[in-house]
Amino acid sequence: MAGGLALRLAEPPPGPKPEPALQVPEIAVPVPVPAPAVRWKAAPPPEVVASAPPAVYTTPAAPLPVKRKPFPEPVRVAKADPPPKPVPYQEPPSPARHVTLETGMTITVRLERKDVLQGILEQPVIAEGLEVAERGAKVSVRAEGENRVRLLSFQSADGQRIDISTDPTAVDGDVVRFRLAARRTITERRL
Repeated sequence: MAGGLALRLAEPPPGPKPEPALQVPEIAVPVPVPAPAVRWKAAPPPEVVASAPPAVYTTPAAPLPVKRKPFPEPVRVAKADPPPKPVPYQEPPSPARHVTLETGMTITVRLERKDVLQGILEQPVIAEGLEVAERGAKVSVRAEGENRVRLLSFQSADGQRIDISTDPTAVDGDVVRFRLAARRTITERRL
């Protein structure tokens, strides 16, 4: 050997022992492989299985007798009465009204015949804002001596005969004004 020195060591150099070198395992990296071009194929036919054993037949048992119930008698429905006719709605009656004719009130009457003393109301009788008797209602008059009369009753708007007490009044012409001598309360008659 020219110009070089070749040594051969029989022992390792003195000093600490070198640690063994780590060995890294080789990792296999997957490499994409192109898929082969495959055409779809029809599924293979199913495997042929040996035929099943022949069916075993037995003679059917006689059918069980069926007990049938007789049809029930039809239900006879009595003819019902027709439903009642509807009653039209009616307003509940309002309570009867009361009116008081006060003492001293004047009632004007027209005498139709002086000999028989028949008459009618010349003006309506109005009390507490209500027309108790209409103009033209019949009145009952009684003679009280010579040329004096007293009004006894009149017919109210609801058809009642209203008895009253009046002072005797002098007659001067056909129209006479009577003055009530006593208070009189009248209750409306409900039909």
